[in-house]
Amino acid sequence: MKTNKVAPEMAEQEFDRMCDSLDIDLEVTNDEDARSLEAQRGKVVKAITSGALTIGDDGLPTLTTREGAALAFKMPTGATLLEADKAPAGQDQRRMYLLIGALTNGKFAPSKCTVKEVGVLMALTGLFMAG
Repeated sequence: MKTNKVAPEMAEQEFDRMCDSLDIDLEVTNDEDARSLEAQRGKVVKAITSGALTIGDDGLPTLTTREGAALAFKMPTGATLLEADKAPAGQDQRRMYLLIGALTNGKFAPSKCTVKEVGVLMALTGLFMAG
């Protein structure tokens, strides 16, 4: 059985601090948005609890992969949005990977991440882009 490196209560506080620091809007207007937000929150909080995800003093998250790569997020800009436009229409997963790459300064390599790590990165990206 794995032990938590960060207490669940502290992980929740870190999630809230990240959202506050980055001005991520957690208000939802419908049930679908509420379910999506809870799924994103759950993945991020679990990653913080495990010690794989840390939140810097500036509120920006860094995911350390099992291979030891530190994928530090930066604030999205207009260029981040333009990066997603490089994917053809209908290729939403490719668009998401391009966004993750832009937010991590090109350090994201899907083939070097576990499925859980990609899930955390997608959750963070969803929060960043919705914020």
